[in-house]
Amino acid sequence: MKNNFDLKEFKKKNYSIINISSNVLKSKKDTKTLLKSWDNLKLDIYIKNKFKYRYRAYSKFSYSYEDKLLNKLKNQGFNQSKKNNILFGNVNRKFSDISNLTLENSIFKNIINYDIKILKKINPNIKIVTLGIHQIRIKTKKNNPGIPAPEGVHCDGHNYLFQHLIYKKNVYGGLTVLFKNNLPIDAKSMDDFMDTVVVNDKKLMHFATPINVKNEKNHGYRDMLLVDFKINK
Repeated sequence: MKNNFDLKEFKKKNYSIINISSNVLKSKKDTKTLLKSWDNLKLDIYIKNKFKYRYRAYSKFSYSYEDKLLNKLKNQGFNQSKKNNILFGNVNRKFSDISNLTLENSIFKNIINYDIKILKKINPNIKIVTLGIHQIRIKTKKNNPGIPAPEGVHCDGHNYLFQHLIYKKNVYGGLTVLFKNNLPIDAKSMDDFMDTVVVNDKKLMHFATPINVKNEKNHGYRDMLLVDFKINK
């Protein structure tokens, strides 16, 4: 997997699949702390399956490229239209905020700053953006797959989306599939820390296939950090 973001390729394809670990890994201690923060995520109560497989936290920010300031916004819930999410559209879903310990983690900050920098390369004229940051864990166990995208093939309703793999344990599946005009154009297994998919959410749709356990005697999970961007001006 490529380590560097290729702007020309992104402009042509409207997506990029890279690994950014060399850009964000500066502290082994902070990396370990960041990974453990996924253990503290709370249950996503909007998943009605008998097997409760999704856990998450969500925080929202505004960033000014002129002032270089990232400001946390009040968590008023996560909203999507019915057009973009047939399962949870028009539902104001309220999730716990990302913990302050995680927000202050140096690796977490490096990831967000990297995304902000890449977005400026994609669109040099932007001045202010709104970021939605999602910590998500999908669990699975014997005879109970984890469903990363229960809403099916979709777009999120933003301008750009960064999907970062944090960790996966005892699972297979979870392919990231990209769609154009309702047809699949690429599929990638995200296997290593900071495997990343950057997507133009206005041009493409996406989906993630279910995950299942490899060793059925134990449970498994897949941890992701998602960062969506809405351009304000």
